[in-house]
Amino acid sequence: MIKITKNKMLLSIIFTLICVSGCCILKKYSLTIRGGEKVTYQCENGDKVTVKYFSLGWQP
Repeated sequence: MIKITKNKMLLSIIFTLICVSGCCILKKYSLTIRGGEKVTYQCENGDKVTVKYFSLGWQP
């Protein structure tokens, strides 16, 4: 199992946004971020987990 720390996750998100935004600047497209609605799941042991889903898109 791969263990991802908060620092690694934050760095990967920043790296992804920098790479994608660089492409947007060159092609004059804008990056759109949609989502953010909370979804709650209940685990078999009764614990509840709340997550947010986002999607990235291009807009000319």
